[in-house]
Amino acid sequence: RCGRAILLLVSLQIALGVAALVLNLVAEPGEGPPDAEVILTTAHQANGALLLAATLLATGWAMRLRGATIG
Repeated sequence: RCGRAILLLVSLQIALGVAALVLNLVAEPGEGPPDAEVILTTAHQANGALLLAATLLATGWAMRLRGATIG
């Protein structure tokens, strides 16, 4: 389950990053960022945090199953 969640989050992260980049490239110079760009960039950041949490959870779970200790 955790692996599928990470795969989904990575896919979403790439899609959000590309969408934010495209909106940034087509934006008119001298104007503030459009609302869509702000929303996509914020979603990209939030998804990155979820991705970090999911990978840490998966790592912790794998270490627990393996019986490894930190340090």
